Amino acid sequence: MAGPLGAFSAALERLIHDLLKADGIRLHTVAARVKSKDSAARKLVAGEAVRPLSSLTDMLGIRIITYFRDEVDAVAKVIEREFAIDEVNSVDKRAALDPDRFGYLSLHFVAQLNSDRIALTEYRQYGGIKFEIQIRSILQHAWAEIEHDLGYKSEAAVPRSIRRRFSRLAGLLEIADDEFVGIRNELAAHQASASAIIGKGTWNIEIDQDSLFSFTSASEEVGRIDKFIASAMDGIIAQRPDRSYIGQQAQRLVALGFNSIEDLSSYVDDQSDLLRRFVSYRLSLIESPRRRRPTVPRGITFYYLGMLRYAQNLLAGTAEESTYPGIADSSLRLSLRSAMETGEFPPET
Repeated sequence: MAGPLGAFSAALERLIHDLLKADGIRLHTVAARVKSKDSAARKLVAGEAVRPLSSLTDMLGIRIITYFRDEVDAVAKVIEREFAIDEVNSVDKRAALDPDRFGYLSLHFVAQLNSDRIALTEYRQYGGIKFEIQIRSILQHAWAEIEHDLGYKSEAAVPRSIRRRFSRLAGLLEIADDEFVGIRNELAAHQASASAIIGKGTWNIEIDQDSLFSFTSASEEVGRIDKFIASAMDGIIAQRPDRSYIGQQAQRLVALGFNSIEDLSSYVDDQSDLLRRFVSYRLSLIESPRRRRPTVPRGITFYYLGMLRYAQNLLAGTAEESTYPGIADSSLRLSLRSAMETGEFPPET
């Protein structure tokens, strides 16, 4: 995008992204666009009279796509706080449109930089330029994009029978939008509950990503083994657990027969010495020259603990001769089997 509006659009996109990030609002996208000359010309000559260029408030547009429906209002509060809003030309289409127009239930602002922002050197040249900000959820955006691709610009242009299908689909998507908000809130409540239960030292809770995440932080023994593994790998332990990584370990542990945090905690305590020797042996079988020290994830204990449990099950004949992450090679599995049978692990390092 060339010209002053192109430069302003890039600056505005960065500014809005940074403002929302500072408020802790996660977004799907923030995208700016400048209306083409042909599009602007068509809009200026539409109707009986030619309009002045200054009458176009959407020469520059910003589209903000949120993940959840209720985040639209959170974004709106930041926009109203940080920009000068043209109240006359702004519209909340969520209240103005019929229910079957789901995809257009977005919030539209016409705005410009406020006086405080214009006073800054980097924004002074953009004073007085109006732009449009459109805010909608990702499901509302998906509807609008698909409907636009179908080529019907107005409701009246759509055949009546198809209009009924649009209406039914709009209802389903609106329910889905609400359900995603409900699921997010319920997951947040579950995370808080798991943290509170683990924090009280109560281990009798089902293993899932949230309970294992809390246990990773609460268990002193897991912390010690994590540090031992990081040292054996000549690595640096991460400062905090990663939920995605912990979720992967939770899935594997459940598949290996661990039913609760209590089961897992007992196994960690019982097998702590063996696990350390097992890790040292496992790492001795790997040649992995590194240029720099690796960052070792918190909770890596569960990765090797799962591997140890798998090796024990393999030896007992209760595990399939399939692969476990990290021991895919058949010769490596044989080496582990032999070590488990003889107990010939190197001493702790």
